[in-house]
Amino acid sequence: MEVLRGRRLFGILFVFTAAFCLRAVLPLYFCLAFAAATAISFVVYAAVMKRLGRLGTYRVLYIVFALLALALGIFHGQRYISAVPESFFSGETREYIGTVKSVEGSAGYYSVYTISINESGREILCLCEADYDADFEAGDSVRFCGIASEEREIYYKSKEIRARINFTESSILDFGEAKEGFFGRAQGKFSSLLADRLEGDTLSLAKAMLLGERSDISGEIKLDFRRIGFSHVLAVSGLHISVLTFAFMLLLAPLPISKRIKMLLLIPAVCAFAMVTGASASVVRSCIMFICLALSGAFFADSDTPTSLMLALSLIFVLSPSSVYDIGLWLSFSATLGITLFSPVLSPIKLHNTRRTYSRVRNFLVSALNYIISLVLTSLVVTAFTMPVIFICYGNFSLAAPLASLLLIPIVQILLPILLFVLIFGGVPLLGAALAAVASALTKLMLTLAGFLADFEGIYVSLRYPFGRYFVVALLVLIFVFMFGRSIKFRRAAALFAVLAVAFGVSVGLYEGAFYGKAQTEILNSARNDG
Repeated sequence: MEVLRGRRLFGILFVFTAAFCLRAVLPLYFCLAFAAATAISFVVYAAVMKRLGRLGTYRVLYIVFALLALALGIFHGQRYISAVPESFFSGETREYIGTVKSVEGSAGYYSVYTISINESGREILCLCEADYDADFEAGDSVRFCGIASEEREIYYKSKEIRARINFTESSILDFGEAKEGFFGRAQGKFSSLLADRLEGDTLSLAKAMLLGERSDISGEIKLDFRRIGFSHVLAVSGLHISVLTFAFMLLLAPLPISKRIKMLLLIPAVCAFAMVTGASASVVRSCIMFICLALSGAFFADSDTPTSLMLALSLIFVLSPSSVYDIGLWLSFSATLGITLFSPVLSPIKLHNTRRTYSRVRNFLVSALNYIISLVLTSLVVTAFTMPVIFICYGNFSLAAPLASLLLIPIVQILLPILLFVLIFGGVPLLGAALAAVASALTKLMLTLAGFLADFEGIYVSLRYPFGRYFVVALLVLIFVFMFGRSIKFRRAAALFAVLAVAFGVSVGLYEGAFYGKAQTEILNSARNDG
């Protein structure tokens, strides 16, 4: 068991996830080259350890497990890639029979549906489009004729949609009825409870932050949050899980039970919350990490956050391989990885505050200063670690993101528990109305600040400009200099910057070479006009 503890397990899981991700997005020959290079590296490592007399049983087993994880990762990626038979993409018009899962859009001149098709005993989820209204409903069994092609858009691939079919002829074989699960009905019930107390934009923002319902948010609000780099607050993520976990602890505080029992009671509550909000990959990641933390706190001495993070990512890829294309998951993973690796540096500056004679006002000011410093440092680290994902996927970046985090995260940390209490105590006459009034005021303040920051010109810049890559590298260097300037010698810091810059440049080059070639995008913006 010593082989699978601590950073050894982290390394094994990292090899598995890296191998799977490479096979999911790159050709097989590249993955085989990566596997060969990794195997050679392990052999060289074993030879060096043997020469030093330090090649013990644990190191041998660690190398064996790592190589096994490498093979399993490539095999799992190949299995996912080949899940759709090649005959499905014949390029010819053929007949398909399937079940409508959802209606993506329907009007008199077009219709878009998500349809599950059985092909050679395999269920394939397809995005089916027509230039007329086919009048399908969720649950219907349908027949249609069209040409299937492989789905290319990252968003739909992350939703397990593997193919796109443009169909011309169609008919309904059997009328069905969409079955809404327990958690879907619970989400609808909670949404109606919020609607009883809130309205307008405050209601739409509250439903997005607490229940994961983003359909009612106006385009102007989405643009404001996108321009200030704070769109992630509109989707339930690890931030929401951590804040609501604290709120649940407040509710359990009066119970005369041990902290261990309280942590165990939080596990089903967090899992239920994840299911109600749609169980997105980023939420599942947070949920798995919290379960690891709760179990470690209840039964073990300590927990290893990097290992639990990698364990969560591995489980997600095993259970839902299409999550490899989920941008939200990678943003959540990158931010959490940065906070985890730099947690010692993110601790507030220790100000001497040991005298009992100090006033409560001074103690409060010291605590507030520590909180602000920690928030600023965390925002900088999150910006640095999510920058490569933002660069690759969006090609633009908000210069106002650190300031927006500093101003809005404290509001979010107060607003989320209050929204939860609105759901629980909304029926209490005076208490429910008071909680709703506070939630409405905080939501309006949040929208006002977001709109104010979004109105500044030049805060939403393109990273596809010729200087874009140098801007990213320079920002990374500045952030890491700021973070490590007092704890790491200059030469080591310079070496670290060089490695990070080269790794980032190579990863971007491989990704763009594999998917986009030399295509460039230019973003022109002035105030709220983005094009």
